[in-house]
Amino acid sequence: AQDNTTNVNQCDYAAPSSTARFDNPSRGVMDSSGNLYIADTGNNKIRKVFPNKLVGTVAGTGTFGAMDGNADTAQFNGPTDLAISSTGMLYVADAGNDKIRVINLSAPRTDANFVKTLAGGHTGGGTCNGLASATCNDGTAVLAQFSSPKGIALATTGEWLNVLDSGNNRLRVVNISLRQNNANFVRTLAGGHTGGGTCAGNPLPTCNDCSPGTCPSGNDIEFNNPTGISIYRTTGGTFDYVLIADTGNNMIRRYNAGAAGSVLIRDIAGGFHTTGGTCAGIPSLPTCNDGIMTDAQFNAPTDVELYISGSPAVGRFYVADQGNHLVRNISAISFYTSTLAGDTNPGYANGPALQSRFNNPTGLISDQAGKFYIVDKSNHVIRLLDITASPVVSTYTGTGVAGPQDDHNSGTTCGA
Repeated sequence: AQDNTTNVNQCDYAAPSSTARFDNPSRGVMDSSGNLYIADTGNNKIRKVFPNKLVGTVAGTGTFGAMDGNADTAQFNGPTDLAISSTGMLYVADAGNDKIRVINLSAPRTDANFVKTLAGGHTGGGTCNGLASATCNDGTAVLAQFSSPKGIALATTGEWLNVLDSGNNRLRVVNISLRQNNANFVRTLAGGHTGGGTCAGNPLPTCNDCSPGTCPSGNDIEFNNPTGISIYRTTGGTFDYVLIADTGNNMIRRYNAGAAGSVLIRDIAGGFHTTGGTCAGIPSLPTCNDGIMTDAQFNAPTDVELYISGSPAVGRFYVADQGNHLVRNISAISFYTSTLAGDTNPGYANGPALQSRFNNPTGLISDQAGKFYIVDKSNHVIRLLDITASPVVSTYTGTGVAGPQDDHNSGTTCGA
């Protein structure tokens, strides 16, 4: 993404990290210059954290609503996730408005088109991937209908915006390379099945897998309130993998609509083990277990991201395990899940990773260099998990007190 570090158009006045406040933030994204953008859900705002830790507001009045417009008049309603393009377009999962919004970071904050609705707003239902639905509809931007879209991620090519339509239990896509009046602007890729089925070979009441030979349309896949999403492509690969935190199924899954004959969806970890166990050496836990594939147990995971490190390169999937108040990681080779940070008790403590405490961590943002910014929702702060040496957790920004942002009239302009 473009470097907006010194562009005062991109937020109003900024506050230092010692006084800035968030209210139940959900997830966020980092641009190529190291700026963090945070969906400040409870404040109905989109915030920006500069590398010098100043915090400002990009857009939103703070009052919930659906109005498009300039930065100071636009409204959001419980925004939950963000994605950023290489051209400086910031996409917003505006869950409470059942819409996908877009912020043009290249425009002045005073521009009437600084915040626009990209898709959504239709009511009355319709059809998604050919299935009739009371709350879901594919089609043009204005005819598209979502139900609490909570997760978004751009395809590696930048032309597709993948959307977890959480209330509809579907994976949707917005083709931003098309005009908004194109009938294929919003489509459904997977989901729509109800009644349960089989996941990873195990019977489950709200989960179902399939392969191209059994459900080429993806309609037989079943999710349960999927929330977190990220996308990657293997070196030399020709298609994307979509990582999904299937929150209600307590499972990490991977969708692939690429190579012919490949598995359409794969269950990487969790979902079947429900009797608790041991995490990070702590025994007798009711909702947590480290282990391989379905022997692992999560409790409402809400975000997942791939991080590759080492030589030879080794990939691991990092997970915000919200209900267990942990950061977990999964080997991309063995699919063994282990616990990286937190001690399963809700709280607020910094220090060595396994002695730290979180309170409903909902988001992970990686700089792909060994640092993870943890959106610690119920502590109302952004934490830093540094794994470049012995893993350690610190507070990156926020006071830990919920409330309206404290970045107005502070006397410091953004980027100063």
